[in-house]
Amino acid sequence: MDGQSMLVFPKRDAEYEQWVHQHPDGHVIHMRKAGTGELCWHRADCGHIQPDGKLRFVETNAIKACSLNPGALAAWAMSQYPSNGLHYCETCRDKWLKEHKAI
Repeated sequence: MDGQSMLVFPKRDAEYEQWVHQHPDGHVIHMRKAGTGELCWHRADCGHIQPDGKLRFVETNAIKACSLNPGALAAWAMSQYPSNGLHYCETCRDKWLKEHKAI
């Protein structure tokens, strides 16, 4: 697997913080460790998942799946949790739409 499609699953908060800071153009899916609830897709630079954000902690009840390749990340999420549903952070979606002049 090449570096563009590699998925990263940080086990410690410090690993996660390092990944998002080193890959601000990356993608992150947030989910509960129990595998329940929806999966939320974020850009790595999203304020909701930054070190001071409300969804930060991977050492408690959250899992973060990280990748530079959005296709690989989405394929993994839907193959592992097909019934959970994948939704996009509204902040990230709106930022992407503005950047691509789709609105």
